[in-house]
Amino acid sequence: MQFFQKIISLFLSFVMSLLGLTPALQPEDCYTELEWYVMVYEKFQLTYEPAKDEVLTDEQFAIKACEYWDVIYGEYDEDAAITDVLVAESLVAAANLKAISDEDTAVKVAVDLGVVKIEIESGEYEAQLISKADARTALDLADQLRSNNVLKPSENGGVLTDKDQGDMNLQSLSLVSNSDGLTLQTADGEIIEEEDITYLAYEGSVNPFIQPEKAGINGQSILEDIEVDFSIAGLDVHAGLAEGGFDVSVAGTFNGVNVEKAYEVRNFDVKTKFEGALSVNDVKHSYIIVDYDLKDRTTVTGSKSWSLDESELPEGSEAIDFFGRVEGGLFEMKGGSESEIEVFSVDVAIPNCPAITVGITAKFVITFDGRVDLVITSHETKGVEVIDNKVRAISHEEAGTTDFTAQAWVEAVLGLYVDISIVSIVLVDVGLEVGLGVHVTVHLTSGAAVHNLDIPYDFLMDMNWTLPTGENLDGSINFKVYGIVTISVGENSDILEPLGLCKTWRLVTEENGTFIDETIELSDL
Repeated sequence: MQFFQKIISLFLSFVMSLLGLTPALQPEDCYTELEWYVMVYEKFQLTYEPAKDEVLTDEQFAIKACEYWDVIYGEYDEDAAITDVLVAESLVAAANLKAISDEDTAVKVAVDLGVVKIEIESGEYEAQLISKADARTALDLADQLRSNNVLKPSENGGVLTDKDQGDMNLQSLSLVSNSDGLTLQTADGEIIEEEDITYLAYEGSVNPFIQPEKAGINGQSILEDIEVDFSIAGLDVHAGLAEGGFDVSVAGTFNGVNVEKAYEVRNFDVKTKFEGALSVNDVKHSYIIVDYDLKDRTTVTGSKSWSLDESELPEGSEAIDFFGRVEGGLFEMKGGSESEIEVFSVDVAIPNCPAITVGITAKFVITFDGRVDLVITSHETKGVEVIDNKVRAISHEEAGTTDFTAQAWVEAVLGLYVDISIVSIVLVDVGLEVGLGVHVTVHLTSGAAVHNLDIPYDFLMDMNWTLPTGENLDGSINFKVYGIVTISVGENSDILEPLGLCKTWRLVTEENGTFIDETIELSDL
């Protein structure tokens, strides 16, 4: 009986839609719940920590992450078509939109902010199927609201609760540097002890390179801390302020390889918020976002790639030709070098709440073997967000221009490490490593043999090298240029470590970030 009622209901719905009495929205024009939640997971970079024995597909991981962040609405049905109410509920949770609306329910918040259009009469509403186009529009609107409003600090400073003195406006407090180090003081000169701070809430932003005196502690300019020149391991290192940001560069010879590496960082803004109880390590909402423009210049010349150390074959082993020895891992390339150099480290105050300091450290991490010349421009937004003791990464890029030539392999990143502190308590910290890698694979055929070798191709150009089995030699070389983005959180935080929120995300690698992929034939060299 129920089967026939369903058939009659579907038939009446179809007839009514033909007569224009109901919207002719077909289920095939809707995303399924599985498709939708995967989209939300990817857009808002939701995180999930699987159990040690938990093996998940990409889609299963996305659903687990949505469940962890309370994004899934109602009883999950992967094949069901999504509704406007489901879209409203999931987006308000994923984008934390209740933080910018006074409405009491997720649906009202979404309607109030214009994310979805739902008719609400006397507090009542009825879920309707929502088209793919409208769902995508809602997804983009929620992401934009999160970027422009949820993650945009106000200029009102914040409040600190001391167990003895009660609530105090952060603008009335300041950090004073004296013989005892940094101390937190009231306007009357009374010292607030770190262990007496029970609750903290603030919002602020700072570009310390525009007004270094304003960002300095006790009004002292940070300029002298950024202007640095020194040498280490044969490399000359320079850093200095420039146009709302800074320049850092290294140049010289390191392990026989000539290196020139420079980053131009402009429009460097740190946006941060913290709301939580320090006494019980409870983080309600916090973030650090670093926003900047980046130009990356790399020149690496010279290679010791033909200085190969070969391991001896075990006694009694059969002879192996050159290709077999390379593919068997019997060669170690001496030309590969890695260097990590700290360029500068400063602490600056947030102008609207000077009791809160931002620590900024810049490092070079360079690994190279061969020759690379490249210039990249981009706009980067990187950071982390914590909501109700759950943490996720924030990463957006806008690519600019690219100029590239290469003859070998290199990875070079700029490491920026930012922490937010009150006195000596590190609340939240984020480590950013952004840069580029180049990977060269040599593809050779010799007679009937085919070989793929991860070695710099200038090895093949060495006049002292002879091919043991060089009959009918032919081949090609593949170049890949890929982005590198790594974000870490909680490595130095006194608050996040007890909560188990120390995490690292390698967001962009050769596997998912290759943007130049070229092949040349050896006969063209």
